[in-house]
Amino acid sequence: AVALAAAQKWGILDLMSLRAPVVQVLPEATGLVQQEIQQEGGLTESCQFAVRDAIFDGNHVYICVAVKPLKADVLLLGVDAQPSDPLLVLMPDAPEGQTIADYAATKGFETLLQINLYTPGAAEGQAGLIDSLDYAMEEDGTLVYMLSGSYKGQETALPVELNCLAAPFEGMEDRINIDAAERATLRFTLNAPQAGAVARSAEPVEFASCGVTVDEVILTATPMAVYTKISYHVTDDAAFQKTDDGLTFEFLDGAGNALPTGAGLTGSTTPLDDAHTRFVQEGSIQAVQTLPESMTLSAFNCWDKTRYEAKEIAMIAGASDE
Repeated sequence: AVALAAAQKWGILDLMSLRAPVVQVLPEATGLVQQEIQQEGGLTESCQFAVRDAIFDGNHVYICVAVKPLKADVLLLGVDAQPSDPLLVLMPDAPEGQTIADYAATKGFETLLQINLYTPGAAEGQAGLIDSLDYAMEEDGTLVYMLSGSYKGQETALPVELNCLAAPFEGMEDRINIDAAERATLRFTLNAPQAGAVARSAEPVEFASCGVTVDEVILTATPMAVYTKISYHVTDDAAFQKTDDGLTFEFLDGAGNALPTGAGLTGSTTPLDDAHTRFVQEGSIQAVQTLPESMTLSAFNCWDKTRYEAKEIAMIAGASDE
């Protein structure tokens, strides 16, 4: 999580610009913002959790949740903040040397709560809808979270359930009394727009230097990002083993530079079989108005940055991601 200063009431696109200023979305992204979302739950004794606005583009969710303290003596801390941390963690304009605990004592806050949100099952290590979160503190003490994560289903209406946790610190110490934590569940539904443009690679492409063949590249365009899916399998085990599980693909521009990352900042590479011979790498690149007719795909090692090779891949527009 990243603490961000907020001098206004932030929405999802505002938080996104703070989280990653270099990420650019298309102007049409404003039309995807869902506001006045019907919701239920989210109330604890000390604070109210509420969805302020959200975006669901069919491939990724971006959710802004505002957490408001209900008592004047309660100070809300982000999921990675501690009372002994510099106040700068919550308020970048704060004087240096002052801790959150110092600030709380000066302002009369008696209870410090660490705020967290997660999808059911996440605490047990199960995969959930949310894979990243950032927060911003507004001037009135409201803690605003930006939650985001990838979605792999086909539904156009997505029910979301968030577990809300407000855990008190033991006084001003860096110890949480989890037994005294306040819990609530926040439920709401997001609607996806009409499916965006899709393109897929025309044919498999071999990357002999790292021992794999890329079977398929799929690009899915939305105003938020171009979501990428690269499926590949091992064809030369000796060459592949030399990558030490560091093989990564990226898309290059005409000058040989990596294309900017899209709004879905996180990416992953997942083995598809127990033998680890088939993989899929998913991520995103910056949104574009029209999907290109070809892409330059480069293979490199994420550990030592070794460059293997780059190949031009022809793309077929309108191909289905089925």
